Amino acid sequence: MPDLDPILLRTLKLSDPAQLEGLRLGDIPTWDSLSHMELILAIETAYDLRLSGDEIADMTSITAIRALISAKIGAAAG
Repeated sequence: MPDLDPILLRTLKLSDPAQLEGLRLGDIPTWDSLSHMELILAIETAYDLRLSGDEIADMTSITAIRALISAKIGAAAG
């Protein structure tokens, strides 16, 4: 299973994982609606999953994204 941080860093054009902490959609210029869709595609591809419209709408922070991916992976494994 791929690590989520490199996907987040690459898509949001950040260099330091510490920059991800507490980050929310719109906090930085590189996390706009277009990069949000790129992030969703990258996550779906890397983890071989499909996200619903409601799940995508809830992905407004790094914390929410991490929790969602953990839950989806846990549900798929169990």
